[in-house]
Amino acid sequence: SAIVTTNFRPFEAVILHLVSQVKPDIPVVWMDSGYNTPATYRCADEIVRKLGLNLVTYLPRRSRAHREAIDGPVPGLDDPRHAAFTEEVKLEPFARALRETAPEVWFTALRAT
Repeated sequence: SAIVTTNFRPFEAVILHLVSQVKPDIPVVWMDSGYNTPATYRCADEIVRKLGLNLVTYLPRRSRAHREAIDGPVPGLDDPRHAAFTEEVKLEPFARALRETAPEVWFTALRAT
């Protein structure tokens, strides 16, 4: 099986378009942390609609509202709690997505840095 992962940042539409042209039903896996900008959510909806993507969204186990009610706002990068925040809202959903989809092939647009 194959998947493509995305965060709907600039230029991601290119890989999504190319992959979906070859395999229109490929699962497009998005880890939605709940902390994206309004522009990112609008862009995601537009790309999904225009390309007819088979979007599979993974969310943290706690909603943003629940996390912030208990733990407060997003900790700064220099805050020791930031690693736990990143684990909860990004890394755990990503690991779960890879476990559940168990892809043999994974397409993504990785940054050099």
